[in-house]
Amino acid sequence: MEHLDGAFGGPFGVHVDRGDRGGSVLVAGTDTNGWNLDCEAAYMVGITEHGILGKIGVNSAGLALHFNILGHREDGVGGVPVHLLAAIVLEEAGSVTEALDLVRSAPISASSSFTLFDHETAVTTDITPVGVFAVEPVDGTVIRTNHFLAPAPRAGEKNELYQPDSGERYDLVASRFARGPEPRNATELLGFLYSAPGQPHLCCVPDMTLPLGQRWATLATIMLEPGSRTARVADGSPLEARNRPWRTLTA
Repeated sequence: MEHLDGAFGGPFGVHVDRGDRGGSVLVAGTDTNGWNLDCEAAYMVGITEHGILGKIGVNSAGLALHFNILGHREDGVGGVPVHLLAAIVLEEAGSVTEALDLVRSAPISASSSFTLFDHETAVTTDITPVGVFAVEPVDGTVIRTNHFLAPAPRAGEKNELYQPDSGERYDLVASRFARGPEPRNATELLGFLYSAPGQPHLCCVPDMTLPLGQRWATLATIMLEPGSRTARVADGSPLEARNRPWRTLTA
């Protein structure tokens, strides 16, 4: 299996199920926020933000997690903060099954998605106040942007937050997988995250004419490999990461 994650206005991801790779999972990803490497805790490595306990990482049991923001009309205050829940999953769960059980046991008041994968299984989730819904790969692929994939929570989705952009990004990446050829390794997955002129923006390029606080940029690309319990991080977008050094963190 291989997994690709990236971001514009929130993370998004692609998972390619390739059984001929002996159950290993390779992950590449980007995000638009200002990231910091987290390598102090032995049980997990990855990236997060100032003041945020957990976001994207892999733990020493070989469970990896990517994080996407979603929006539902039942979202409110209370419950377990979703970033805290992500940290708990990486600290306590040793498999996708354990992670799903843990997420389903928590009181939820804000919607998000965890894409979860270990050395043999991968799912993405719609985590909402109205339930937690696991979404299996379709034709060997999971694509994750910022809208609900399960039918049940769609009726209450806050479409004004991330649509139509999220659906357009989803469709762009899906069309690339449909055309093929399948990527043979994680490095080739990086080639799926680019935007030609006129296409939906899969990554953020800062507009320096805008005021401070509005100059969004894709700052990091990350590959997670549960089989080796490693996170590889490079500065910049997936296109920039092709020619930049990678920092390898091991849980």
